[in-house]
Amino acid sequence: MAARYTHAGGVVFRNGPAGLEYLIVEARRSRGTWVLPKGHIEEGETAEETAAREVQEEAGSSARVIERLGRVEFGAATVAFFLMHHLKDVPPDENRRVRWCTYEEVLQRVAFDDIRRILKRAQSRIAKNGMAMTQVASARKTRS
Repeated sequence: MAARYTHAGGVVFRNGPAGLEYLIVEARRSRGTWVLPKGHIEEGETAEETAAREVQEEAGSSARVIERLGRVEFGAATVAFFLMHHLKDVPPDENRRVRWCTYEEVLQRVAFDDIRRILKRAQSRIAKNGMAMTQVASARKTRS
């Protein structure tokens, strides 16, 4: 039986000044708490479309979905998280603090163990591909 998701979000990565970096945002209701961008799936929208929209609205990142990483339960919410490659900066719709972090730093900053599990899965998938981060999205596109 397929999981019914209520929310979707992204583990967004890029090649940054410090090498591989991950995108996190400050939680809207809890200043100083760092989370992955995510939001409610709207009617007629796929989980992948939601993830891309929420990443853009919350963090100002236009990003391409590569693959589903897994799900996390937050109370009544079931969130599908996707590995996403940052393409370019865009104006965000929300006024949140945004931070790009190395893998080690993001594991220290995020607030929840379930999010750390998803981040570890993302890091493993990227490492398993054994290619430059900018090539990961192209490899997926070629396989499709």
